[in-house]
Amino acid sequence: MLRRIKRWSIQIPANWLYRITPYEMPQLPVDWFFFFLVFILAAGSFWVYIPNLIIPPKVFHLILSLLTLRGALCLKRLSFHNIGLSLKYWRREVLIGVIVFLIMALVLVAFFRPSLQAKWPAAFERSYIMAYLGWAITLTLQSVAVAISEEAVFRGWLMTFLVTRLSRREAAALGSSVVFGLAHLDKGWGDVLFTTLLGYLLALLYIWRKTLTTAIVVHALHNFFVVFLGLEE
Repeated sequence: MLRRIKRWSIQIPANWLYRITPYEMPQLPVDWFFFFLVFILAAGSFWVYIPNLIIPPKVFHLILSLLTLRGALCLKRLSFHNIGLSLKYWRREVLIGVIVFLIMALVLVAFFRPSLQAKWPAAFERSYIMAYLGWAITLTLQSVAVAISEEAVFRGWLMTFLVTRLSRREAAALGSSVVFGLAHLDKGWGDVLFTTLLGYLLALLYIWRKTLTTAIVVHALHNFFVVFLGLEE
């Protein structure tokens, strides 16, 4: 028994987590050229300028990225299941995602406590409840849209392809996390480091659960609360 515990303890996180659930990870059997082309198009959609109209721009970015991925998958006769987008056991995965985020939130609050300051709309001070509700709904839509689009591109498309091609889950998790972090370079190197660490956590969740639902829930809740608590604009 002690030998088994010792053997488990020295294994890298990705391989250890992979064995916890009995399912297989999704596979993305495409060639390198096709992968890079689709990745550039899907990730590039995040930087397309869209005016802030009735629907938040992040929602349009979500639609563009999902349409790009959907079209690419259809060309290869694949589906969203091949990049981890599935509603299978979604209730359980949502619950696990909420629990994981609560644990992560305790760490964030403990670390950033001196700089925390909840952001309320200015109109809220004048008791304009509708203004507050509109702000909360917009923030929620943006948080969920960014979570789904980024998970679909960086974990679903990028990481699944690396796992399929390299057959090394830890390398795929680290590689996708670094790319995910560098995609936020416009916010500074500090944010790149934090985002890379967050990406690695989300990658491990994907390896553990074999679906993106859990990672999307954690990502969306994180997006909402870092803005709400004034940790990010």
